[in-house]
Amino acid sequence: MDGCMYGKPHHISCAESRTGSNHVLCVVCCVFFLVTAVTLVGTDRGFANGDLKSAALNHPYSICSDPTNPESGLFIGDYTSIRYFNGKTLELVAGHQNEGCRDGIGDQARFSGIEGLVCFHATTKSMLIACELSNCVLRLIDVSQRAVTLLAGDRSVASRNGFGRDCGLYCPRKIVFDRSPTAKPNTVLYITEWGAIRRFDVNTTHLTTIKLVDPPTNFNAYGIDFARSGCLIVTCVSTHSVYAVNPITGAVSLIAGTGSGGAGDNEFAFPCAVAVVEIEHSVYCIDQLNNRIRRISLPQQLFA
Repeated sequence: MDGCMYGKPHHISCAESRTGSNHVLCVVCCVFFLVTAVTLVGTDRGFANGDLKSAALNHPYSICSDPTNPESGLFIGDYTSIRYFNGKTLELVAGHQNEGCRDGIGDQARFSGIEGLVCFHATTKSMLIACELSNCVLRLIDVSQRAVTLLAGDRSVASRNGFGRDCGLYCPRKIVFDRSPTAKPNTVLYITEWGAIRRFDVNTTHLTTIKLVDPPTNFNAYGIDFARSGCLIVTCVSTHSVYAVNPITGAVSLIAGTGSGGAGDNEFAFPCAVAVVEIEHSVYCIDQLNNRIRRISLPQQLFA
């Protein structure tokens, strides 16, 4: 047995089911094949802020840490809002229980389908970028002001290169910053979407498409993370496999999986998220439909 079953996790750090009824934030610790999950906040599905007992989440899909308070501060993106969990209470940053697509302050803003969320520190304040699958846009959130503004996308549900509001995203999923040694921190984002991997410059708002070399048929990219060597680790939910992608050359290399779904040693079923652990030379992958977290050991040069 190479995994432990505990529901259908949708994100490496958030054990939540897309189809289930547990709308909770958990800390999950994996040691060999043992999994311990401790509920931090959330009960049944709902929309309520407050302490650990009263707070409720609505399909949380994404989570990231606060760089100003990495020990206890967490930002959580559920389907229609972004909350902040300080270790004791859940607070609204922006959004509402009703979905939509509108910039604004706090609860005047509207989101729909927040799949990806990253946090970075700009000068003296925390900023967030949210990736919305349903609205097909990227939004920028000033945490201290709780201000939400459109960063990229025109909601056209089309993959189109361009700048800011004049570019298009086709059902974008997960996002990750370029963390290679030569990259300027918090500048370049990589985005997975149906059939493509996109590159987005936060400063210029220029969105481009990585030209992939011999990608698998129906390359439905989903989970994504960055290895120090400059390589992207990407999951594909149509081939049920994990790939290494060179963002410069576009070369695509199979890491794990057989090209079809299954539950065997080298088989996955809807791998939807990955996390690179550099010190272990490993990639952890959520194998959603098999209800497992899988560990993939990779060559050291991938992390050099």
